[in-house]
Amino acid sequence: MILGTYQCTRPAVLWTLRENRPVELLTFIILVISSVRGFIVVRQMKTDGESRYSITFIWIFSFLLFLIAMEEVAWGQWLFGFESPDFFQRFNKQGETTLHNIGFLQGHSEFFRFAFGVSGIIGMTFLASPKFRKLAVPLLVLPYILIITVLSGIDLYGDFFILPELVDRGTARLSEVVELLIATSAFLYLSLKSRSLVPGSKLERSTTVPKPQPLNSSE
Repeated sequence: MILGTYQCTRPAVLWTLRENRPVELLTFIILVISSVRGFIVVRQMKTDGESRYSITFIWIFSFLLFLIAMEEVAWGQWLFGFESPDFFQRFNKQGETTLHNIGFLQGHSEFFRFAFGVSGIIGMTFLASPKFRKLAVPLLVLPYILIITVLSGIDLYGDFFILPELVDRGTARLSEVVELLIATSAFLYLSLKSRSLVPGSKLERSTTVPKPQPLNSSE
């Protein structure tokens, strides 16, 4: 945002924010890594006998991350250059192999970004619940969640009410940055939760101090 305010650096900043450019490609990479990490956690949770609702939640969360990652690169279309199937050429408003450009979803992805931020805030309230504390969003992720919620909330507000042109254009251009923050916060969430959801992990075993054993009176 700071570099974007200077004329000499603004073109470079805008270039990085375009489709199939560094910010979006980095978002795709982090989302894929996060999704794989999530499925690994699910496998470990099954081995350790974790509750079914915890396993189901992490599995769905990881699958959605994979879905979003593939949507970022049009399911490989931008990377490999294949033509869109007939269905997407007919109903996709950009002619791409993506779901978020079909029908009313076109141009309204800020709904999903805002929902992610709000869900993160709600997830933090689970820290006070003994039953759902394992799935609660850690406070370490709070800065990411707040930025995501505020920027996507302003963008969403602009869909219904008039915003100053500078604010409207700025939030629209920062949508790629918001998606990058979503990917990063998801990675942090799964990395931090792997410690509480997988109590038998190597990390925890290596940092656990063994309890001292009582001495036998005969010894």
